[in-house]
Formats: sequence, structure tokens, C-alpha cells
Amino acid sequence: MTITLDVMLAFFAGIVWLMSQFAAGLAHDVCAPGECGMVPLGRVLFSYGPLLCLLAAVAGSIVLLVRRQMAWWVPAIGFGAVFVVWTAGATLIQP
Repeated sequence: MTITLDVMLAFFAGIVWLMSQFAAGLAHDVCAPGECGMVPLGRVLFSYGPLLCLLAAVAGSIVLLVRRQMAWWVPAIGFGAVFVVWTAGATLIQP
């Protein structure tokens, strides 16, 4: 079950990453130089945050599975983390 959740998390994070690349490209010309504020940080969170959450969830699942402990909850938290990080990045990108 944990492997299935990890695969689903990878698929979801990949889709979110693909969508974020299109949206972050559109936010490129939103602000004038020197007046961007939090837009660069938002672009980084928006673009790479879901992938980092994915890697952390997969690594955590593998560690728990090697230790022979239940790991079903790690991908579930990963789903939530991907959504929260992606939403935070999208909020920071808004002008």
C-alpha cells in the first residue's frame, strides 16, 4: 500500500510541477526590476517545493519500510505538504 501511495504522490507532484512551470513563466513579467518583493521566493516554492516534498516523502517511506515499520502515513502527509507548499508559492507570486 505504501508503494502505491508513493507512486500516486509522485504522479500528483509531477502534475503540479508541470502546471507550476507554465504559471511561473507567466509571472515573469509581473513586476518591474527592484519591485518584485516576494515573487522570486514564490517562484522557487511554486516550482521546486512539490518536488522536494515528494523526495522527502519517498525517502521517509523507504527508511520506515527498511526498519519494518508502518509507513502508510508518510505519503499521506506528503500529499498535504505538496498542496500547502504549492499554494504558498502561488500566493507569493500574486502581485
